[in-house]
Amino acid sequence: MTKYLPFISYLNSKLNHYIIKRDFAELQGGTRELRKVFFVNLPIPKIPLSKQKVFEELVDLIIFAKENGLENEADKFESVIDGLVYDLYFEEEMKKANCYITDRITEVIEPFEAHQTDEPKTEYIKNFYNFCNKDEIIFHLYCIAEP
Repeated sequence: MTKYLPFISYLNSKLNHYIIKRDFAELQGGTRELRKVFFVNLPIPKIPLSKQKVFEELVDLIIFAKENGLENEADKFESVIDGLVYDLYFEEEMKKANCYITDRITEVIEPFEAHQTDEPKTEYIKNFYNFCNKDEIIFHLYCIAEP
């Protein structure tokens, strides 16, 4: 499952939701037709191995946060994943706009340790959430207009 987390992160990103809404046929009731013919044309970026780990670690944080009632934190981390996805597609543009966050997140995020109990995980999530809200580089992510 872990090897699919970066791809799942991409599929759940706001950018991918925008692409699906734009390119997939709309069915009655506002749903989308999810057939192979549409998925074949999805512009899915290849996530370099060096950048996959950060997606995996963020998904772990999101899953734990949601399971433990830390919705604000989970929402923030989902926004960070959106920023990482934008970085994959538009690296040069994001760097020019000072919105590129991949290097910063990669440098500061730490994975959960196998032996950790819920208390240190919760504390880490709260601290990482506060960091994301205050860090100048990550906070600048919000210069991105939603699609």
